[in-house]
Amino acid sequence: RDLHSFPTRRSSDLVQRTYGYIAKSFVALFGGLVVISAVAASISTASTSALGASAVANRDVYQRLINPKADAAKTLRMSKIIMLLIGIVTFVLCQFPGGPTYLFAFANCWLVPPAILLGLGAVWPRFNGKGAFWGAVCGMITMVVFTVLDLTQVFTVGKYVYLATLGLSVTLVASLIGSYFGKPKYYGQSGAEPDRKSVV
Repeated sequence: RDLHSFPTRRSSDLVQRTYGYIAKSFVALFGGLVVISAVAASISTASTSALGASAVANRDVYQRLINPKADAAKTLRMSKIIMLLIGIVTFVLCQFPGGPTYLFAFANCWLVPPAILLGLGAVWPRFNGKGAFWGAVCGMITMVVFTVLDLTQVFTVGKYVYLATLGLSVTLVASLIGSYFGKPKYYGQSGAEPDRKSVV
C-alpha cells in the first residue's frame, strides 16, 4: 500500500506507520538501521531538551530567585524534582491532538524567535539587554496565545502564517523598539572606539 493511503487520524499514528513502511520497504538490515537511527536521534533530542530545561529552571529560577543560598544537596534534589515535573508536563502535552510529533514541531518552532536575538546581538551594536528582554517576552507571549488558541481549536493561525514566522516577526519588532529605550553597550554608543589594548 502507498504511504499516503493510510488513514491519518493523528500525526503520531502516521509516524508509527512511517517507521513500519521504512522497515518493510528497504533491505532488512538497512531498514532496521534507519529506524534505529531515527529513534536514537529523537531520544537524544528529547533528553537534551529535558536537561536544558531543568538546568535553566534550576539555576535561573530556583538558585537566583527562590533559594540563592542553596547548597549542592538542595540544588541536586530540586533538579530531580524539576526534571520529574517536566516529564509530567510533557506527558500531559503529548495527549493533545497531534501527540509527541506536534509537540516536537512546536518545540522547534519556539527556537526561531531566540535566534533573532542572537543575530541582532552579533550584527547590531545598538542592541542591548532591554531589547532582548522585551523581544523574548513579546515573542513568547504571542506564541503561547496562538498555540493555546490552536490547541483549543478557537483560532488556527497556521491558515494565514506559520507560527514561527509570526513569533519571529513580533520578536524582531519588539527587540528593535525596546533597544531604543535602553542604553547600549560601550561599543554601541556614538563615537565609541575599539579597545586598542586588546588588539595584538
